Amino acid sequence: MKIYENGYPGQKEIVYEDISKEISELEERIKQKENRIAELYTEIQDFKNQLKRFEVEYNIRVGRLYIELDRIELEIRRYRLRINLAKERLKEKRKEGKKEKISEEEIQNDEEVVKEKTKDYEERINEMEEEVSESEKQYEEYKKEEEEEREKKIDPQKEEKIKKIFWDLVKKYHPDRAPTEEKKKEYHEIMAKINEAYRKKDIDTLLYWANKKEEEEKMEKETLYEKLERLRKKDEELSKIIERLEKELNSLKRSQTAQLMKKVKEYKEKGIDYLQQLSDDLKKKIEEKRKELNQLIEEYNRIINPQTQEKRNKKGKNKKKKIY
Repeated sequence: MKIYENGYPGQKEIVYEDISKEISELEERIKQKENRIAELYTEIQDFKNQLKRFEVEYNIRVGRLYIELDRIELEIRRYRLRINLAKERLKEKRKEGKKEKISEEEIQNDEEVVKEKTKDYEERINEMEEEVSESEKQYEEYKKEEEEEREKKIDPQKEEKIKKIFWDLVKKYHPDRAPTEEKKKEYHEIMAKINEAYRKKDIDTLLYWANKKEEEEKMEKETLYEKLERLRKKDEELSKIIERLEKELNSLKRSQTAQLMKKVKEYKEKGIDYLQQLSDDLKKKIEEKRKELNQLIEEYNRIINPQTQEKRNKKGKNKKKKIY
């Protein structure tokens, strides 16, 4: 069977031989590609969930310590700035022959400069703290969900059925499959609901979307030629989707979080708690930085309160005399 069509730009003649055979081949190829897309999408979603759970655990066990360390680092920066500004003021006063004492007003002015220069660093720490706080909330939610899951104990056959329904829905509702931008937005919203239902193993919600899509598809009617054109276009689109999803999955696996998660798993297999090691190392650093900060605080106080320091020195000498 041959069909000749002259309706394209440039009036190029397009010849199609044995449309039924080509449609069958396309349908089989599309089916394979849709299965691959469903596999990739499921793998991506599962991997994202793993990463999210790992991030939550990491933030709770290690993140808080990093924030504590960063806050000490922030104060170290600030005291170094205060010391430098105070020294510059005393240097100017010596040049002008003025009394080498920094006033409260000058200290307040310097404080404004210090805050301005460390503002971005502090904002970054605050953002990290919000992220960790959010992780702590999610951790409680995950624990609750895990307890509910343990109580439920889903049947393996039901689990397989849920996965199959999810795969079929991904094939139909993936945003890249949307014919228009408006539909794409709608599919994004639907997929968010489908993903949530899959995560919670909510088979009723998954069946609802499956039945809804089936009814929509029954309403669609097309000629044999229109079907051929649609399948050709669909075949090309699916290849692009597979390429994009494979890149996304590889990118996730190469991410810093994924590499750390892999390292933690490898150490766990050897009976080593790598996150605990990180936590212990951070605690040591925190103690070291606290000592550094205390030294800087003392140095700053000596600069702005020289008389107070002299009194302390005298008291120290008197104590020594009494001891001996």
